[in-house]
Amino acid sequence: MAVELPLDHLSELWPEKFRGARIGALLHPASVSAKLQHAWRILERHAGDLFRLSVFFGPQHGFLGQTQDNMVEWKSYEHPRLRIPVYSLYGEHREPTADMLKDVDVLLVDLQEIGARYYTFIWTMYLCMRACEKAGIDVVCISACAPARKRA
Repeated sequence: MAVELPLDHLSELWPEKFRGARIGALLHPASVSAKLQHAWRILERHAGDLFRLSVFFGPQHGFLGQTQDNMVEWKSYEHPRLRIPVYSLYGEHREPTADMLKDVDVLLVDLQEIGARYYTFIWTMYLCMRACEKAGIDVVCISACAPARKRA
């Protein structure tokens, strides 16, 4: 039995009212499709069609898992292929600043979460949602809050 994730059906699930919007995405190493392709690659494929990709955010352990050791902060950088910012939310900032959100109309959240109280991913999602609320930015949560679909 195959498992399909919302990321695998982004073109079907992306809300019509957000088509063409400038999006930011909060992602981590487990933000992957059913074929284990990282979400940034899926988002890159849909950029220009569904939305305009403008910025990435990453929680503890890094956007791609570059800081797996516990309590290791990491610095923001420019995505080498897409030339957009990848902002660390586990370094100088734990919550996106107004400047980090200036080019974002919608924040897409794709974080796998185990629900343990000491886990930082759910807290990072909360801080992002709070910052987006202050800035009037919509949030679309596709994995931390959405169930996977089974396919026979």
